[in-house]
Amino acid sequence: MNKLRFALFGAGRWGKNYLHLIANRADAELVTVVTKSSGSADAVWRDKSVDCVVIATPPATHLELTINALSAGKHVLLEKPMALSVEDAEKLKTVTQKHKDKILMVGFQYIYNDYVRYLKKEIEKGYFGRIRMLKSEFRKMSTNREICIFWDAAPHPLSVFQYLFGFGQIEKYVGEINCNSASFTVNFANKPTLSVKLYLFGNKKVRKFTLLGEKAGAILDETLDKNKLTIMRGGKKIIPPIVAGRALKSELDYFINCVQNNKAPLTDFDFGAQVTELLENIEFRLHK
Repeated sequence: MNKLRFALFGAGRWGKNYLHLIANRADAELVTVVTKSSGSADAVWRDKSVDCVVIATPPATHLELTINALSAGKHVLLEKPMALSVEDAEKLKTVTQKHKDKILMVGFQYIYNDYVRYLKKEIEKGYFGRIRMLKSEFRKMSTNREICIFWDAAPHPLSVFQYLFGFGQIEKYVGEINCNSASFTVNFANKPTLSVKLYLFGNKKVRKFTLLGEKAGAILDETLDKNKLTIMRGGKKIIPPIVAGRALKSELDYFINCVQNNKAPLTDFDFGAQVTELLENIEFRLHK
């Protein structure tokens, strides 16, 4: 099978990760990198040999770049957030419907995290019993001001919740959101409760999910070097023997497989649109 030819938009704090991953693959070739100071977007759109575009630029640029890429006949791997409003998501939907032969995948990396995938399998087996709550806490050690913490970090817990349980009818929102922090709880009808705490600054980085079920619970701490997932059941702590790969690599593997096999991705436009809608609804009700 021929190598897929990639163009990468953005080589900053997150884009550089894609740069290294694509450059070291046998089934892909990184043709060009477009940044503020180098490369040409127009040249990418005109280049019929470019198969795929990865967009890892500031969120405000996502809509225009994705529309242009799809319109130019490129498959797109788009970093979260997919869009910054439901209105923008609707604009993107119009384009995706015109180019159904092209893959649009949103890079919700935790959906491709081996620990999260393990949790989903065990939840579906009934190991945890009825799930009461998913809690998430993120603290970023960053001075990035491209976007407020809510739109930057909240897509992580929301996408994980969507993947594990699916969104249901919302009964209540409680909490407060500002640019540097967000603390909120969402109660869904016939679904677990979602509780999220996000902070821009702090003494250390935090990336934690806590699952609370009737029979068992689990803590996933992504800041640990090993034994990231701990399960508590019957008064005992269990470390499941998971051989976990790098989530971003798994995400890229999956995207390439979707392109090669013309397969709709799990985190497609519809998945991204549902996350965008919930983000907008929470912000509308709780932003101070």
